[in-house]
Amino acid sequence: MDILEDFTNFITGKRKNPEVSGKVQEAQPPQLDRYTDVVHFIESKRGKVMDAKTSTAKGHFQFIDKTWSDYVTKNKLDYTPEDRYDFEKSKKVFELFTQDNVKVLRKELARDPTDTEKYMAHKLGPGTAAKFMKSTPNASVDKIVSKQALAANKNVFYTKEGKPKKVREVYSYFDDFFINQPQ
Repeated sequence: MDILEDFTNFITGKRKNPEVSGKVQEAQPPQLDRYTDVVHFIESKRGKVMDAKTSTAKGHFQFIDKTWSDYVTKNKLDYTPEDRYDFEKSKKVFELFTQDNVKVLRKELARDPTDTEKYMAHKLGPGTAAKFMKSTPNASVDKIVSKQALAANKNVFYTKEGKPKKVREVYSYFDDFFINQPQ
């Protein structure tokens, strides 16, 4: 089952919120803001899938090694790479990362970004995300997104036939997560 199908089952009530045992459940607060909750679900199924198979992304919000290290250093946090598995520490870095991404997107787009656009900055980096958002809807994503990001997220950026998707298709894919999130 892919993540979109799993998410659709969750919001339609066909799948109940997964029970998580141990440290994750104890550390996770009962309520997150809507954006953080959706990203937590997309990235790690709320703590169920903590390691990416196609990159160094790990933890609740799937930070790659370099991004985690850069943010920990930049913000003078006494966190280790393993702290990506600690919900509260991972959430703190996610919040700082999101704040910086929003600043870049506001400047580039001359408006506040949507949740989908914030997530694209999380996934692609704010510079690539802004370039993506400024592209024409029918532009091919392989002309915008790095080969590394394309390879790590084939299900997002390629059709089932292996052809690169259009900007509008990828935007719609991510937008569905935020539009369909129960209020």
